[in-house]
Amino acid sequence: MKIKLLLLFLLGSVGFCHAAFDPARDPFVLGFYSADPMSDKTMELIKSTGAEYIHSYNAWKQTPVTRQLDLAQKHGLKVIYDLGSHARLGKEKLRKANWQEDMLATVKAVKDHPALAIWYLWDEPSTAMLRTLRELRKLVKTQSSVPSAIVIHERSNYWDSRGHSDIWMVDNYPVRGEVYPDAPLKWHSRMMRNAAASYNYKGTPFIAVMQAMDFSCFKSNIKIKENLQRLRFPNTEEMRFMVYSDFCYGVRGMLFYSFYHCHIDRPEGKKFFEEVLRPMMLEIKEFTTMLPEVWNVTVRNSKKIDLANKVSFAYFKRPEKSFIILVNDTNEKRDLKVDLTEYDNMPADGKLVPWKFTRQVGTLQNRILKVSNANPWEVFVWEVK
Repeated sequence: MKIKLLLLFLLGSVGFCHAAFDPARDPFVLGFYSADPMSDKTMELIKSTGAEYIHSYNAWKQTPVTRQLDLAQKHGLKVIYDLGSHARLGKEKLRKANWQEDMLATVKAVKDHPALAIWYLWDEPSTAMLRTLRELRKLVKTQSSVPSAIVIHERSNYWDSRGHSDIWMVDNYPVRGEVYPDAPLKWHSRMMRNAAASYNYKGTPFIAVMQAMDFSCFKSNIKIKENLQRLRFPNTEEMRFMVYSDFCYGVRGMLFYSFYHCHIDRPEGKKFFEEVLRPMMLEIKEFTTMLPEVWNVTVRNSKKIDLANKVSFAYFKRPEKSFIILVNDTNEKRDLKVDLTEYDNMPADGKLVPWKFTRQVGTLQNRILKVSNANPWEVFVWEVK
C-alpha cells in the first residue's frame, strides 16, 4: 500500500510540475496578456475567468526574475514568459554587444520553473528583426525544450515571420470608437482567416490574440477624430463574433489583450470585465470543454463557403456530438443561405438544436443551411442531430 501511494504521489507530482505547453495533450489555451499588477488579487481575478495562461511584458524586469512564475504557481496558472526581446533587442543602436549573454542569463534563471509553459520570444517583429529573432530562438533551444511563441500584427508581408517560433500568434483589435454595429469586425475575421488558412505553417499551433481594451491608452492608433470621443470596449455581440469566427479557423487557443488594459479600477472597465469579458471567457471554457479538440475542424472552406457567402462557417464531427458554427460576417441584417452539397463528410439533413445564446432559427436540408433575418455579426451554434 505504501509503495502504491508513493507511486501515485510521484505521478501526481510529475503531472503538476509539468507546465510546458504540449499541443498533442493540453486543452485549449485560454489566458491574458499583461497580467499586471503582479499580485494575488490579479491572479484570483484571472482564475475567476477560467483562464489558465498569463503573460507580462515586465516578467524579465522583476526581482527576482521568477516573480511572475512564482505567483502563477501559487495560483495554479501557467506562464507565457516574456524575455523582453522587443525592448532589449528591438533597436539595433541600443542593443548590447553581448546581448546573448544577457538573454542566456535570463533563460537559465527561469528555464526549470514548474510554471513555465511557453517562451515569448518577440512582440510583433518587423522583417528587419527576424535575423535577430532566429538567433534568439536558437539560443533558447540550447537550454530548453519548452515551446516558443511570437505574436504578429497585420503589417506588410507579415507572413514572413512564419517558422520563427513553435507557436504562431496573431493579434487584431478592431473596435476603436465606432458606433455599433459599424466597427470593422471584418478586419478581424479577414486577418485571422488568412493567418490560419493561407499563411500559417501546417501543423503549427495558431493562437488568436483578441481585444479586451478600449484604446484609451493607445489614442495615437485612432485615425478618425470623432472616434476619440467614443472610445469603448467591445460589447458582447462583438466579442462573440470574434470568438466564434476564430473557432471556425481552427485556432489552438485565445489570449486577451489585456488584463491590465481592462482598467478594472475604472467604472467602464469594471463593467466590461464583469458583464462582458468574464462571462465570454467562461462561455469559451464551457464550449471547448463540451467540444474536445475544437481546433480540429471537420468541414470549412475559406473561399467557397466563407467568402462566397459572407460568413464564417465550420462543422465539427465528434463521436458523441456534432456541431455547426455559422457567423454573419457583415454588419447587415440579412438572410443566410450556404450551399454545402459538395461536402460529403457532413450530414445532408439534420435537426439544428440551438446552443446557449443561439436563437431558435436555422434549417439544414439537402446540405443547404439557411437562416432568416440574421442580425449584424450574429453568431449561431447548433448541435446537429
